[in-house]
Amino acid sequence: MGEGEEEEQMGTSNEFDLPDEVLGVLPSDPFSQLDIARKITSIALSTRVSALESEVSVLRAQLTDRDNIIADLQSQIESLDASLADAVDRLALAEQEKVRFDSVRFTFTRFDFWGLWVAGEFVEGKQLVV
Repeated sequence: MGEGEEEEQMGTSNEFDLPDEVLGVLPSDPFSQLDIARKITSIALSTRVSALESEVSVLRAQLTDRDNIIADLQSQIESLDASLADAVDRLALAEQEKVRFDSVRFTFTRFDFWGLWVAGEFVEGKQLVV
């Protein structure tokens, strides 16, 4: 039997684009070849699953880190919201006090302690500057 006939009989011609070294170590029995293929596939799948599990682990760690960052930022937002509310309250009180002081100042600029008109008017021949 020639080499070409032997390859055809084994069903392992180089039409599968396999190196001759691999073809040389394959068993001639098709079922044994399938068993080897199953083992190679199992190894490849196991390697791929391990790589994916490792990637999932890294991604979960990154997700946990980002969740922590989000929690910190939310805490900062809540703190800033509380500070803003306090500042708004203080501003409202300051505006109320300003209105009250403005009305009191207006009253004092119009009349001196004796009830005389003083704002831009003459008192006893002298102009008062307020």
